[in-house]
Parts: sequence; structure tokens; C-alpha cells
Amino acid sequence: MFRLTLRTARAHWRRFVLTTTAVVVGVAFVVGSFVLTDSLAASINIALERAVANTDFAVRPEGGRGFDGGPGAAFGGPRVGLTTDAVERIRDVPGVAAADGVVSGGAQLLDKAGQAERFDFGLVSNWPDDPEMFAVRLVEGRAPSGSEDVVVDTLTAENRGLGVGDTVRIAVRRGVNTARISGLAERGAAGFGGNAPILAFTADRATELVGEAGSVGGVNVRVDDGVDRDTMRERIQAAVGDQASVLSSDTLLAEAQAVIEEQLRQFIGLLLGFAAVTLFVSGFLIWNTFSIVVAQRQRELALLRAVGASRAQVSRSVIGEGAVVGVVSSAVGLGVGVMIALGLRALLRSFDLPIPTTELVFEPRTAILGLVIGIGVTLASVIGPALKATRVAPVEAMAQGSVPQDRGTVRRPIFSTIAIILGVLADLKGLLDTDGSVNDRVRFVAVGSLLIFLGLCGFARYLAGPAVALIGWPFRMIGRVPTKLAIQNAARNPRRTGSTAAALMIGIALVTTTLVVGESVKSAFGGALREAIRADIVADSGGIAPFDDASLQAMSAVPDVELVVPLMRTRADLVERSSRLGMATGELGQLLKVVDPGDVDGRLPRTGDEVAISQQFQEEEGYGVGDDIPIASGGVTKTLHVVGVFAHGELIGESIVLPEAVAGLPGAETAVRLVFVDAVPGASVSRVADEVERAAATVPNSFVDPAGPYVDTQTSSLDIVLGIINVLLLFAVGVAALGIANTLALSVVERTRELGLLRAVGMKRRSVRRMIRVEGVLIALFGGVLGLVVGTAFGAALVAVLPRRTAQLDFPTTRVALLFVVAGILGVVSAITPARRAGRLDVLEAIAEE
Repeated sequence: MFRLTLRTARAHWRRFVLTTTAVVVGVAFVVGSFVLTDSLAASINIALERAVANTDFAVRPEGGRGFDGGPGAAFGGPRVGLTTDAVERIRDVPGVAAADGVVSGGAQLLDKAGQAERFDFGLVSNWPDDPEMFAVRLVEGRAPSGSEDVVVDTLTAENRGLGVGDTVRIAVRRGVNTARISGLAERGAAGFGGNAPILAFTADRATELVGEAGSVGGVNVRVDDGVDRDTMRERIQAAVGDQASVLSSDTLLAEAQAVIEEQLRQFIGLLLGFAAVTLFVSGFLIWNTFSIVVAQRQRELALLRAVGASRAQVSRSVIGEGAVVGVVSSAVGLGVGVMIALGLRALLRSFDLPIPTTELVFEPRTAILGLVIGIGVTLASVIGPALKATRVAPVEAMAQGSVPQDRGTVRRPIFSTIAIILGVLADLKGLLDTDGSVNDRVRFVAVGSLLIFLGLCGFARYLAGPAVALIGWPFRMIGRVPTKLAIQNAARNPRRTGSTAAALMIGIALVTTTLVVGESVKSAFGGALREAIRADIVADSGGIAPFDDASLQAMSAVPDVELVVPLMRTRADLVERSSRLGMATGELGQLLKVVDPGDVDGRLPRTGDEVAISQQFQEEEGYGVGDDIPIASGGVTKTLHVVGVFAHGELIGESIVLPEAVAGLPGAETAVRLVFVDAVPGASVSRVADEVERAAATVPNSFVDPAGPYVDTQTSSLDIVLGIINVLLLFAVGVAALGIANTLALSVVERTRELGLLRAVGMKRRSVRRMIRVEGVLIALFGGVLGLVVGTAFGAALVAVLPRRTAQLDFPTTRVALLFVVAGILGVVSAITPARRAGRLDVLEAIAEE
């Protein structure tokens, strides 16, 4: 039986080509996800180990985590708190070999046109007194000695075509500065940071650009050989007091690795989610394929039973064929997965993201997991058809036609009904439980929708006949006889049509859900922005460098400009919490002319010790009207009293304060990121906006739009995210399309004699091909209709449980209609090869086929 199984699989390999492709796609997704994340983790861990290899301790301000207490806070403003005196006290500790203070902050290295790419961020820092401790090595030129000198890492210099002596422009939070490259440095942690530039100045100049006078973000310490580490930690801690934490290099490394691993887990979880969807759809394809193949071989299997094979042997033979398919497809999927990992890494690099550059890592666990998943999904999907192959008595199977009629069972509709009822109850629980958390409500809706999915998959066979007849009505105009036959063929075996359409339904439903939720989020976000903006024009700094006084004056001087109001922002630490408070400030009377904070519970601040917070911040942090919020920056603590809660945080941010609230907080510098402009009545807003943009052009990456287009620009970033998600989901749709092609191909084999008879009585080749194509379109449209209905309902349910400020139900009619058209096109494409084969059948050979 084992040899027979291998021979049968080899003889009928063409029937399993598309099935194998489906499994390959699913396994490749899993393997690619693990290969990519393992490679990233290995590269980053190597980089981190090298970075702290020559450092024994890191001293960070108390309250900040070891990993992001300094450089990690760069893009939100420096977390200052350690004085330069503390650095000297550490150096004076007996047993300390070296101590270097760290000053760092976010920056953008501008091109010759004075601009930077959207994700092109770098890091301004001070050149260390002890470069070896920071795993950097000067390879050309000299260290910075003057305020205009900067050292650039070799990778950045190579990528940008820079060399010693070149002049560069660097944008920081305090404006745009010019520097001359005095040297090039190689990072011992080469590969970590990818294309992100590292720009090292003298300590004084780095402090001017991104730091706070008299302070550093942290101190790295190396101790003498042979000294006791615990003793040294106690000494250093005593030297800095309670205002700082002394972390060993091992602790620092472990903390950094934990942060990275958590981020990678989220990333791989997302990729594996798409892999699971693809494998789920693949399971439908495998089950349907083997069901058809077993039905076509019913007489052959009955003959085996008649000559002495037991039921168990026949079942094992069919399962063995599935195992062969699973092994081959899983093995191919391993190789394809590595190529997917390479492609994803290239895609991430195309966004100029800091991606490590070391070789890919292929762990044994990845290979084992890929094989187990591929073979497991295949075997799980083939067990049902294998058992079904032995249920018909040998004599009965040999006496009936080559393909037995599909027999219904009462268990399927009972189980499907139970699944749908449970799903509806779970959805109602999520929708009606307004006292529950948003996460719990979303989980109930997700579980309920999954159960409804499964229930509809079971019921699809009962819907196939009426649905295909209804969908096929317009096609009768194409050709009466071929179309009528196509409709009858699709409805002849409703189980097969239903299961094939159900696979497509899943993919289409998920894409539709994404479109509905995405459009609803865009609608809520865009609507809130439109309500919040009262000005005619919005100027956005677009990068790290804010608008300065010169650019504000230039905008005010534009003809037909009536009002220019800057909105300033800054951030400070929340005392005894790991999060931070973003604060918007400015001349409140003027701001309220151009910005609407929405409904306010309480009032807006009137003094420097008051704050109004957004509804989202209130829900996330638990503060409310009457509470006190202690904030800190640079070792200085201040308490703000909550006097109001406002609705529109999309534009303003987490809170509104008066300028006096942040005065005296070191590091909490205000920066003008948005400027609101009103044109004089009657003036052309678009013309004024163009002139304001020219006036603001001195600020890198800045852009100016009328209020409406500005909102569209802000919401368009959501389309990028949705596009990536839908591209990944379309893999599952593609697998479902393979299922349609496989079903039609096997159907052609099954109906060879029937097709020959149709040709013999006068049907032309093109009519045969049209019949097969229409059949493919009908199956695809049936799955598309199911998917659109289910996806729309699921998306609407998700929107209903999300906060109204997050999502407001909006139906993307055009894109959903396009998705329906795509389903039809998939049906046509899937039917091309089967239709061509059907049209090429030799009439006499087909009639003689048994």
C-alpha cells in the first residue's frame, strides 16, 4: 500500500500542483516571518553587545529606563537630569578608569536641496572622550575640536557621498545648522542603526544643539580591572545620590534586548496572523481538492477494497498522498520563505528605516515549524476525504458512475447553525456590553465573527444553487446555451461550489473589513481635524526643525494674510510613570480663533499651574477634572491642576497649558510645529497658501495647505498602512483563486466525456471555453458576494465597539465595488487554463473516456 500510495501520488501529480502552491504560500509566510525577525534580533543583539562590551556601568537619571533614559528619548526632547558635576564626581570615584557623559538628540541630515526624506532621522551626540568605550573608531580625519566640526559615521558618508572637509546642513529642534566634516568614524556595532546618521560634535556644541546647559542625558563608566563590581556600583551610586540609577552593563543589555524582543514579537505576530489566514484558506483548497479527487477515484478505491484492501489501508493510502503533498510543499515553502524574508528586508530598507545588514539567520526551529505546519495543515485537511473514501460499499461504488452524487448530512447544518448562533451571541455581547473595556468588546466581536465565518462556510453549499442562479441571470445575455450550462454546472455540485466560494469569501471578507474599519477611522480622524481647524491655512514644519521667528515674520508679511497664530508644543515626564505628557501652548486667546478644542468638560487653563487634558489622555492615564498631574524635566518637578477635559486631541495633542506652565522646566522647550493662517476676506485661499509656503521654505520639509487639503494629507498616511495590510491579505485571496482554478481543472477531468458529447452535438470550442469561464466567474462572484456581506457586517461591528472619536462608520463604496469586480476578474483568470484545456479536448477520445 505504501508503494501504491507513492505511485498514485506520482501518477496524479498534476492534480496537486495548485494545492501544493497554496501550502507553499502559507509555509513561506511563516518561515519568512521567523527568518526576518530572527535575523533582526541576532543583528541587533550583536550590535548591543558590542556597544556595551567596553562599558561596565551606565548612570541614568532616576525614573528613566536604562535603555531610553538618554538617546532613546531623543525625538521627544532630552531627558536631562544629571549635572556635569555628577560626571566629575563619578570620575573621582576610586576604581573608575573612565566616565563619559552622553548628550544626544534627534536630527535630520539635509541634502543639497535642504530637505530630508520622511523617515530619515539621525542622532546628534557628543564625540566621546573615550571612543573605545562606545565602540567607535576614528578611521579618517580628526575628532571635532571646534563648534563647526562634526564626525560622521562611515556608513552614512558612503551612502551620501560625503568625505572629510565637506559641508553639511543639519536640522535639530532648535533650527538648521551648518557644520564641516572633520572626521569619519566606524561603529563597532556596524549594521545597527542601518542608514540612520550619527553626527558627533564637541560636548559643548552638542549641548547647544540638543541638550541642556550643565546637564547630560547619562554617563557611561568603565572601571579598573580586578575591582569588585558590587563595591564599585555602591561607590558610584553614593557619588550621584538618589537622582540617578547605576545600571550594570549586563542589566543595560538585558533591558535593551527585552525592549527589542517585545517589538519584534509584535512584528512577527502581525506577519504570522497573515500566514494563519493564508493557511486557513489553504486548508479549504486542500480539503476540496482531495474531496474531488477521491470522488473521481471512487471506483478505483472500491476495486482495491474488492481485492482485499481494508478500509484502514485505503484511508491510509489517501492520507499518505496528502502527506506527500505536505512534505513537498513544505520543503519548497522553506526556500520561498527565505526569499520572502529577503524581500521584506529590502522593502523595509526602501523606507530608509534602520535595518541591520548582517546575513539572514535560519534557525532549526524555523525549519521544524515550517514542516510541522505545512504537513499538519495538509493532513488535517485530507482526513475527512480519506474517511469518506471508505464509507461507500465496494459493490455500490463500482456499480455507480465514476462520480457519486453528493450526499447531504444533517450534522453539517446542525453544527453550522450552532456556530452561527454562538457567533451572533458573542457579537451581541461585544456590541451591547457598553460597560466593558474596548479590548474585551473587540475580542467578543472577533470571536463571534470567526464563528459566523465557520457557520457560513458550512451553509455555503445550501446557498450555492439559488445564489449562482441569481448571479448568473445577467450572464445569460452573453450566450444562452453556454451560460445556462455554466449555471447548471456550478449548481450541480453545491458542496464543491460552496466550499470553493467559501475560501474566497474569507479573503474578500477580511479585505472588506479592513476597508470599512480603515475608512471609518479616517472619517473620524478627518472629521475631528476639520472640526478642530478654524483657520483658512495650516503650515506644518514637517520634520525636526520647527518654524523660527524669521519664518513666522515672513509668513506674517505675505500680502492678504490677516492672522498668523503659532501653536507651540513640548513634552515633560509624568512623575512616577513611564509615559510623558505632551503639552500644546501659545497665546490662548489667539489660538481659540484658529483652533477649536471641541466640547470642554470644565474650562481651559487661566494660570500657569493649570492644564486641560484630552479625552484620550484622560482614558489612558486616568486623570480627570480636579486631579493634580506632577510633571518633571531636568530634575525640576512641577504640579499641574486639571481644570478641563477637551474633545479634539487629534490636532492639539494631549493637553493645553499656558506658556508659564513650562517656563523654568529644563529640557521642556517649546517648538512651533504648526502655524495657522487666516486670509483676508475675499482673498484666494489657495493663492495665499502658495505664497505662505514660499515664505516658510527656509524650514526644511515644511509644507503649507488650505485646511481641507491639509486634513486630506494627514489622513492619507492611513491609506499606506491599509494598503500594506490589504496587500498581505490578498495573498489569501490569491490562494482562494488557486482553489477556483483547481476546482475547474478537476471538474474538466471529471466531465471529459460530457464535454466530448457537447462538442459532438455541435458546441464550438469557444463556446466550451466560455462555459468554463462563466462557471469560474459565477463561483468567484458567489464567494465575493458572501465576503462583501460578511466583511461589511464584521467591519461595522468593530466600528461600533470602538470609541466614537476613533472610528465613525463610513462605507468605502467605490473600493468595495472595485473589490467585487476584482473577484470577477479572479474568476476569469482562474478559468483560463481549465477553459483552454476543455476547448482542446479531442471529441472521439473524450467520448470514449471511461
